[in-house]
Amino acid sequence: TPLAAPALVAAPVAAVELGDALFLVAPDHIAIQRGAAVTRVPPPDGAWAEAIAMPALDDAATWVVARTAAGTLWRITTGGDLVPIHDLLGLAPPIRSIASTAAGAAAGATAAFAMDHAIGVLHDRAHLAQFPLPDGPGALAVSPTRLAIRRADQLEVWDLGARHRARFTVPGLVAAGFAGDTLVAASRDAVFVEADHQLHRRAAPAPITGLAIAGARAWLATTAGLFRVDADRLTRADAPAADRVLGLAGGDLVTATARLSPARPDDDPRWIADVAPIFRRVCARCHAPPGDALDLSTAAAWRAHRAALERRVVETRSMPPAGTPISDADRAALAAWLR
Repeated sequence: TPLAAPALVAAPVAAVELGDALFLVAPDHIAIQRGAAVTRVPPPDGAWAEAIAMPALDDAATWVVARTAAGTLWRITTGGDLVPIHDLLGLAPPIRSIASTAAGAAAGATAAFAMDHAIGVLHDRAHLAQFPLPDGPGALAVSPTRLAIRRADQLEVWDLGARHRARFTVPGLVAAGFAGDTLVAASRDAVFVEADHQLHRRAAPAPITGLAIAGARAWLATTAGLFRVDADRLTRADAPAADRVLGLAGGDLVTATARLSPARPDDDPRWIADVAPIFRRVCARCHAPPGDALDLSTAAAWRAHRAALERRVVETRSMPPAGTPISDADRAALAAWLR
């Protein structure tokens, strides 16, 4: 799906979705796309560095939070307003890195914030625990239960429950993330997938230009195209090559010019065309992995729960829950697929 022309950015560094709003982050501005409308938000200082979706502190909603290169944190509304949140979080700038499971409003979503000598972890909307960081900050990645810190060729992985730490060395390490709770790392010529507490190397089919986590799946961007990282293989997707690919919590991928919904083995074309766009707009905040709500990010999941979904979406209309906007046209499209 092409992005609206005003939203194009030359070098996207992050992409976050909140309801019907897509936040595409570049150093010089954040483009917020809602349908055909685009709002641009310049950085209040320096340049934008990264952005996440995280559990709101004041209610059951989700915030989009962006970090500048100067180390300041800002909540960004869908209308483009900036709200400083250092005092709300109890974190003193500069903040060197941020990460989230991007699980939206789902219980168990985790957000992490690296400072020079400590790291803050928010896991329950109310309490932000701080831990010492004697080796200094690095790029962060989190799952609901674990956290990874990337420094040069080193990955330090924390088990947030057991308070256990492990270290991995990946020569030429350029990116890392969690696909569900599985650690995935990439160098320029290989991808490393965690199994049995080890990282197993798999040669890439072409030079790697990026690693993206979309929902609970990992994707490699290479000069030869896009590849899904499965447990035992790399599967090429029917998508163009891109210098930079970013993942969304609902499972889609974003480049500077397009939004991609790579086909999965268990998805059918009609579900992708008719249901997936509604899922992203209406359902993904609660039903995209990871999260406590039922995962409905695939056609297989909708087929497995067809009877319950038809009853709740079509008959009783108890799904989506009150307060979640859905148009009559969207509900009719879901009804047509479910029946």
